[in-house]
Amino acid sequence: MVSALLLLGSFSMASAQTAGLRPDFLVVAATWGSKSSPIVASPGDSNLPLFVELVNEGGSAVNANATLKLWGPFYYSYYTDGKLVYSRDETVRLGTVESGGQALGAFFISIKADASDGVYVIPLTISSDGFTQDLNLSVPITGYASIKVVGVGYNPPSMFPGEQDVELEAYVVNDGTSLARNATVYLSLPSGFLPAWGNSTVHEIGVLPVGTEVPVQFYFNVGSVKSPSNYTARMIISWTGGSESVPITFMIYGKASFSVISTSGYNLTQGGSGQKLYVTLKNSGNYTANYVTFNLITPNEFFRRDH
Repeated sequence: MVSALLLLGSFSMASAQTAGLRPDFLVVAATWGSKSSPIVASPGDSNLPLFVELVNEGGSAVNANATLKLWGPFYYSYYTDGKLVYSRDETVRLGTVESGGQALGAFFISIKADASDGVYVIPLTISSDGFTQDLNLSVPITGYASIKVVGVGYNPPSMFPGEQDVELEAYVVNDGTSLARNATVYLSLPSGFLPAWGNSTVHEIGVLPVGTEVPVQFYFNVGSVKSPSNYTARMIISWTGGSESVPITFMIYGKASFSVISTSGYNLTQGGSGQKLYVTLKNSGNYTANYVTFNLITPNEFFRRDH
């Protein structure tokens, strides 16, 4: 009984000592995810958990709340009456935090897709019965998307003036640290080249996860361009918050092109044989034709006698 009274007296004295003190909170840590399982905050993330660890170095705080004053790329969203509401303030209840006690506030924050990486300072207000204290949190956004071209191929592998429906296939990869959103790849063609049809030089990817490699295809026609010569197209990759322009160089090879200059031997007679037809051809292209063979295609009324 004596021990119990002594303990009770000691407790009452300690309470009396802290009763006149104002609460005094200190931010111990602010972590995306948790200490045991931290995560990276990236532009475009939604409802990302932010855990704020606090310690009260002053007197007891009764009915304490913590409110984040969000700004810049940060916002809080929630549903009420079936409607999505966006807010710049998010409040969580801490309850009663005794002197020397710790509290953990769990916030769920969204980040705008066009946010820049860096460390942001977010105001935090602690309030309880008759008490308010303003603190600051240092919150990093370190995630980023980065889309690169890792391979390019053509079909056919050799292109000539006048070629139709040439396929260019490229492989792109997100080598960043966060999702790439609204990713689109556009092939900007040099003069003398045209899309094979409507949007044949546009490829929409959408969402591209980190480390994921995907193929993109484009189709175009080669006009009557100078050859042999190198030409450079540009592969323009865009996503929310970033873009990349990659030069793609390819060769258009020279091509032989024959045209009829003159013909002779038209005095053909019905039932005749051994009739000769002379055709003069010209290589109007810009490439030497070797080992040339010509085949005369005749109507049914004619036949060829092989010697």
